[in-house]
Amino acid sequence: MKLAIQNLRQALQTGRKKMSRRILHWRMRGQPESEILSAERKLRGVEQYDKLRRADIVVVSFGKSGRTWLRVMISHLFRVKHGLPENAILGFDNFHNLNRDVPKIFFTHDNYIKDFTGDFESKQPFYDKPVILLARDPRDVAVSQFFQWKFRIKPSKVAINDYPPRGSDIELFDFVMGDNGGSMAAVADYLNLWAAEADKVQRFHLLRY
Repeated sequence: MKLAIQNLRQALQTGRKKMSRRILHWRMRGQPESEILSAERKLRGVEQYDKLRRADIVVVSFGKSGRTWLRVMISHLFRVKHGLPENAILGFDNFHNLNRDVPKIFFTHDNYIKDFTGDFESKQPFYDKPVILLARDPRDVAVSQFFQWKFRIKPSKVAINDYPPRGSDIELFDFVMGDNGGSMAAVADYLNLWAAEADKVQRFHLLRY
């Protein structure tokens, strides 16, 4: 019963987020796409920042770095330790709501918080949190990003995350070596900033995929 309530709560939260973005696009209709995308990134940043402040632990990773793999393993750990339902997958606070001994764990790609705070040069919002950085070889991440972009990415994520337009005639090498949101350079920049900021984080752990 508790799991069903948690699933319903998560569905309602997802529905509210989708609705807020649709309302934003409706209110900004007719304005330049760049301004709409900037506003949506800021809105997403507000949502992420709220979870960050409420989280007990933060798991950060660039997309396609093994987050799902890690989430499933941690879910199994808590299911065994606390006798939680076998089909439950760790969200943000769903396991915590089932058992208060489970921390609220925020999984984030850290895409949008900077758009809300305006701080693109540091990780200051994370300084007072226990942070796990899940890192993967940028070459492997960029290759996975290519196939995600080519075959699986949601249309709404293409422009907002600076991917090439869907259907573009771009080969794997050009994507990986290019200037886009999933390129090897983008992954390296992301990890380098975290490397530069790691000593300022209260509790920081590097986990390699």
